[in-house]
Amino acid sequence: MAAHQGRVAERRARITAAHPWIGRWLIGTVEPPHTVTAFAKGAAGERMVARKLNRELGHCVSFLYNRRVGNGSERGDIDIIAIAPGGVFVIDPKAYSRKRIRSNKAGDNFVVDGRLRPALALGMRRHIDAVAIAVSEGPIPAAEVSAAYCFIGAELPWGRLVVDNVLATTPRGVVKMLTSSGPLTPEDRSALHQYLGTQFPPA
Repeated sequence: MAAHQGRVAERRARITAAHPWIGRWLIGTVEPPHTVTAFAKGAAGERMVARKLNRELGHCVSFLYNRRVGNGSERGDIDIIAIAPGGVFVIDPKAYSRKRIRSNKAGDNFVVDGRLRPALALGMRRHIDAVAIAVSEGPIPAAEVSAAYCFIGAELPWGRLVVDNVLATTPRGVVKMLTSSGPLTPEDRSALHQYLGTQFPPA
């Protein structure tokens, strides 16, 4: 969501600087570039997943949304960190409507509509590592750290899809995963939620 808002602001500033007299009119009438619309779809997908998770799991799972990793933008933002009875989960929503999602033969990268997309697994790997390090230094160092891709409207295979040891599923699959039983008590989850909130500030 933060990435989308930043691109919208950059586009508005660029147009008004180039066309000071008619900039506002152009912003409202000229079709935005693909990079802006792609991030808008992603932001909408994140909001939809967030609403579903809060509605169905807010009584037993704590969430952190749109959190910054590190000091630089090159590492990206973590969309959702969930603290559930089973552990801490990194959730990455992907609004890939009607896209065919598969893995390569090695099982370590995504293939989207026949095209290899290594950036997806690479970004997730960095986020898992960052959260795992933070958890290991926090109040419940033994808490398990897991992750899942949450695809919205995509064509996933009938069987279980795991890419680079991370489950790729639907919003319903994420809900099922987060409701699994585990060792973390409500007090544990509260402590982790507060601690991780300081380690990963809002983006």
